[in-house]
Amino acid sequence: MKTRQRQRLGTQALVLFLMVCYAAMAIWSSVHLDLARDMRVALDIRDGTGFPLIGPIMASHVRLGPVWYYFLALIGSLVTGWFGTVFLLALVGAVQFPLAYLAGKEWKDRATGLLWAVLLLLPSWSTFEQFNPTHTQLTALLVLAFLLCALRFYRRGAVKYFIAASFVFSLAIHAHPSAFALAPIALALAALAKRREKLTIQIFLLAAAVFILPFAPWIWNEAASGFASLGVWHSYAASENTRNMSLANMPLLAWQMVWGGLQYWTENILQLRAWQVFSIGLLWACIAMAGLAAALCSAFKRDRVTACFFAMLVFSIFFIAAVRGYFPYYMTTVAKVLL
Repeated sequence: MKTRQRQRLGTQALVLFLMVCYAAMAIWSSVHLDLARDMRVALDIRDGTGFPLIGPIMASHVRLGPVWYYFLALIGSLVTGWFGTVFLLALVGAVQFPLAYLAGKEWKDRATGLLWAVLLLLPSWSTFEQFNPTHTQLTALLVLAFLLCALRFYRRGAVKYFIAASFVFSLAIHAHPSAFALAPIALALAALAKRREKLTIQIFLLAAAVFILPFAPWIWNEAASGFASLGVWHSYAASENTRNMSLANMPLLAWQMVWGGLQYWTENILQLRAWQVFSIGLLWACIAMAGLAAALCSAFKRDRVTACFFAMLVFSIFFIAAVRGYFPYYMTTVAKVLL
């Protein structure tokens, strides 16, 4: 009993350490125009002088619901100043580590959860979300919350996890539309619920309602304007966002997932020597390849969860390559979590 208690305390201490490390990076966050604009809108909400129905613009064209603005307004009512807001955002983002632990534990065991949490802290392209804080900083958190709900519904079958997964999926899309890559898992959950005879009309309508809820202000605004934003998709398709868009970018994206981001951090930020960069790169490549090989072997042994994760990693890279011709760092987060 004492051994189990020590292991539990050790696990909790390690996860807390990861959260502290992540939150501490807020010290180096940069002041940038996007967050300054969003904080201005949030302060208007807090002060009761403005209540937006649409969210911040993404890719210079796309707008979703205003959930981010109202969340930022809540933060603004709890703390004051730039640093207080950024630090509280970092603390919220740090919840991704206990979520990764719980999801890994649900998937395999405690060791898997710990490994998942530890590897999330490894520098990558998406680490820049912490240094340029905005709504994308919540992507990993919400993706992991969705995966945890999905795993618990798969393992335990409780309908509450199905409903929660629907709501969190919607929030993840609001953090960044790249979370649409998780749609196959959402559809698989619905099919599973149907097969288990738990997807009644009432449950389906409730799941649909909680998914639509974060979009409700946007839908109201669109209805009032005659759905004027529908033309945005045509302009997006003709914009520079889709220039050089090709599925041939997938191998490059996959390489950037495994090594590109970490190489940038070790070479340019940490300014390590060439042999150190090479050693770290070789070690990480070996870990990643061994993990992917083990995932394939497990998938072939009819481990459905592992097969789904592996397929979703491939699909997320496919999805990114299919919707953009160039790839800002925040578009890699979903793939990083799955990797």
